[in-house]
Amino acid sequence: MYSNSRYQDVIDSLTHWRSPMPAALRRGWYGYQWREQRNSLLLLTSISCCAYLAFVLADCAMYPDIANISLMVRLPCTLAALAIIWRFKKQPAHAKRWDAVALPTVTLLGIASFYPILQHKGMVSTGYISSSLSYVVVACLITLTSFRWALIACAFIGMTALWACIQVLPSIKMALTEFGATFLPVYAFCLMVCWNRLLTSRRAYMRRILIEENVESLDSSNRILYAEAHNDTLTGISNRRAFEETFRKRLKQNSNSPSAFGLMLIDVDYFKAYNDHYGHLAGDQCLQMVAHVLHDTLGSNPHSLSANVFRIGGEEFAVLMEDAQPDTLHTLCNTLVNSVRDMHMPHISRPDELNSVTISTGACLVPAQTAIPRESVLTRTDHHLYQAKKQGRNQAVVGVL
Repeated sequence: MYSNSRYQDVIDSLTHWRSPMPAALRRGWYGYQWREQRNSLLLLTSISCCAYLAFVLADCAMYPDIANISLMVRLPCTLAALAIIWRFKKQPAHAKRWDAVALPTVTLLGIASFYPILQHKGMVSTGYISSSLSYVVVACLITLTSFRWALIACAFIGMTALWACIQVLPSIKMALTEFGATFLPVYAFCLMVCWNRLLTSRRAYMRRILIEENVESLDSSNRILYAEAHNDTLTGISNRRAFEETFRKRLKQNSNSPSAFGLMLIDVDYFKAYNDHYGHLAGDQCLQMVAHVLHDTLGSNPHSLSANVFRIGGEEFAVLMEDAQPDTLHTLCNTLVNSVRDMHMPHISRPDELNSVTISTGACLVPAQTAIPRESVLTRTDHHLYQAKKQGRNQAVVGVL
């Protein structure tokens, strides 16, 4: 989850366009840009290289005397550019590395394209020189992260085009007029599109970050609310709501389950007398101790690796045990009874001869692959609990449904 300061940086970057993107998010944005546009960028650059090579045919038709020079310049440049693109295809690169390699490559292609034309001794068509605008367009379209780099690339191409105009046109005034009327408007438009595209992409990425942050915060809040709704605030173990949901789900699955499960109902013996004698605060501490012992015993007993304890009432607890067998269920019940008794928590107000806190347990084994109503299981288990109390408490009665 992002820290509050970073979260605020994202909001500031969205609110003020001049605010820089947080450094912690910048690398993620580069990677996001590259993943989203990688294939289209490689395709666009490959097509541009093929078009660049096609200028050799134009030289053959318009200026046959420089066709050989054109081929000698354009062919190596095209092959080098295609080799770079193929390397990016084979080894997916970081978006910032793409800008650092692709933009200088396009700039060099644009500058080198003027060399054959300047070797022609006669008058060269200014429309042919204006083809350099295609390199400006490509540079702006393939820029992924840095508008500054696109601006520098276009400036180099523009200065080369202006110098070429001065070289081939009769006067500097005519060259400046041609450059101002043809190049500058297209340069400005392409750079404006590049800036707007990068700004829009950056804002879209940061909005995505904010959405992910909000979703993560919502998930965290939901987990907290779920824990609060399913945990008992006094003892810290699962509550009645969690028991009902788990119990109903297990009963629903039981008809197709290959293993049986056991249900235990546990009651603290003479707890009302304990409360009346020691007070409700001591009664709460007693319940906390009993819950702690039950939880720790289930966690350390080899027969209860898949058992969970719940507090379902005032002094009433329940345990659901997966993969239960009659002997393991009986052993676990007796272990829980003995563990609570061995706490030796004083309870001198109880009417029998025992002077410590104990529990009574009723348990029922539900056979596998049977569809049994919830009420039947609870009634039978409660009946076993009643028998344990009737027989003197501090014991467990286990039966099979």
